[in-house]
Amino acid sequence: ELKRPVKLPLVMETVTTYGSTDNAVAEGVLPGAGVRDDVGGLQVDLSSSAMVGLKGGMEYLLDYPYECLEQSVSRMVPLVLLKDLGRAYGLEQLGDADGLVARLIARVQKLQRWDGGFSYWPSSNSSYPWASAYAAWGLTQAKELGHKVSPAVLDKAKGYLKKQLRWGKKKDEDGPTMATYAYMAHVLTHMGEKMASDIATLFERREELPLFGRALLLSALVKGGGAKEMTDALVSELLNKVQQTAKGAKVEENLGDGYAPLFHTSTRSTAMVLDALL
Repeated sequence: ELKRPVKLPLVMETVTTYGSTDNAVAEGVLPGAGVRDDVGGLQVDLSSSAMVGLKGGMEYLLDYPYECLEQSVSRMVPLVLLKDLGRAYGLEQLGDADGLVARLIARVQKLQRWDGGFSYWPSSNSSYPWASAYAAWGLTQAKELGHKVSPAVLDKAKGYLKKQLRWGKKKDEDGPTMATYAYMAHVLTHMGEKMASDIATLFERREELPLFGRALLLSALVKGGGAKEMTDALVSELLNKVQQTAKGAKVEENLGDGYAPLFHTSTRSTAMVLDALL
């Protein structure tokens, strides 16, 4: 006999289906065996776009407690889009997103080191190439969407990334390093720099790049107005690696632990390939 109430764990399951129709679609719902009918419930969200459920994700970004460089940039970039997304999807009441973005920008800028690169934490004096490119990209995104970013910070970041690329002309670089160079070229092109020589070098060595690295290189090519034959070759190579099913398409890259410092996942590779093709 129980002497006091027992608190049961909350169990949630989310299922998504999608498609297109000109009139009506029926979707069956079959509860699992043994589900109690006196607790819990069912919530159905409908949307005319893939943005259904966006509010929960945005609320998570507003409350996210961790503050290293990568986490701050990953939090900042979607929040700079919040204003436009809020108008489109009714999310205007999610709090002071602009104020939070300003604080995140300030935090990221304080992590810039003497050489123009960025460290993960204030206590570190070392700059990290991939993270520095990521920070420069995030700050550029924020600036383009009307947020105040220090021009001096962006100029120093450009100088750091250019210097790293100049050093990256060796023939014995490993895959993660080559992917980092592709990302630097992508970011510098987005920042308005002319990267034709570096892009041509990376294109010649693209077999050394993971798929997401080739996607970044394609984005840089398109943004920088590169040669059509290079663009066509990369598009063909990316499409040949996409795994398609009746309802979707994805990229699978099992690259090993060497790519962990680059925060690699197959989901992110899929997003990078999609972004490049778009």
